[in-house]
Amino acid sequence: MPEKRMGYFLVGIGLSLILISAVSVFVVFTGRVKPAPVFRQPGISLDMSQIAGLPTLPGSKPTPVELLSASALNDISNLTLHILLMGFIAGIGYKIALLGVQLLRPVEVKLKS
Repeated sequence: MPEKRMGYFLVGIGLSLILISAVSVFVVFTGRVKPAPVFRQPGISLDMSQIAGLPTLPGSKPTPVELLSASALNDISNLTLHILLMGFIAGIGYKIALLGVQLLRPVEVKLKS
């Protein structure tokens, strides 16, 4: 009987990990909670005068064109990291629940005589 108790415990832990990761992803993607700010990168910008090879006027300062703002780049990076981390946690929950289910199954041995 202790293996059944341990099996139910492992199934509960595994399902709770899966549920917590799913709720976390849902809450982050609906915008109620911000993901952890891991990335703080500057935006991506290009100097168009260098690409086109056009000479600049004396006394004028070339202004770079921003392709991707810093906030958009950081948001995309943080969301991607969050979804990967939650997928990893859900995978761990799956493995734990699978161990619990294997403990719950009855062991049947069929002997051929």
